[in-house]
Amino acid sequence: MTEWKTLSGEPPIVIAHRGASGVLPEHTIAAYYKAIQMGADYIEPDLVITKDGHLVARHDRYLSGSTDISDRPEFADRKRTDPSREGEDWFIEDFTLAEIKTLKARQPRAGRTKAYDGSYSTGFIEEAHAAGLLVHPWTFRDDDPAEGFNHIGIELEVYYRYGVDGVFSDFTDTAFEIRQNVEDTP
Repeated sequence: MTEWKTLSGEPPIVIAHRGASGVLPEHTIAAYYKAIQMGADYIEPDLVITKDGHLVARHDRYLSGSTDISDRPEFADRKRTDPSREGEDWFIEDFTLAEIKTLKARQPRAGRTKAYDGSYSTGFIEEAHAAGLLVHPWTFRDDDPAEGFNHIGIELEVYYRYGVDGVFSDFTDTAFEIRQNVEDTP
């Protein structure tokens, strides 16, 4: 492809959503390194703060979905309710950094089958570019293409050709490979 329809005319960037979270537990050093190896242009980390004031890369404040905390009897008494989450859970702000480091990461997306709305809107990208805005849709997942797409490669190619300026992806290598394929074809 000689020219991209992105605002800058450059190839869209690939943003590794929480690292290579499609293949390794999110927000782990291993997931970040893997995403870099897969060709990510950027890594997207979320940050939360511990009881003793340290920033930790995590998506959520609650710990049950992505750690082994429920298997840790020494922390059972810290399970509580919070207005931000239905039911009881463990929350990062109740733990020190040293305690958080004892937990083991887990893949929070059982089977990775949750669908997301991937249908966007004709003319939206052109209007955003006309206003000087960049467009970075998310989240592209190999194991969960949006409704209407039977393969993530087709979905990514469509968005790249629409002119998005970048994508968030759990599978950085796929986003990078599809970008390369689109770049190499007119």
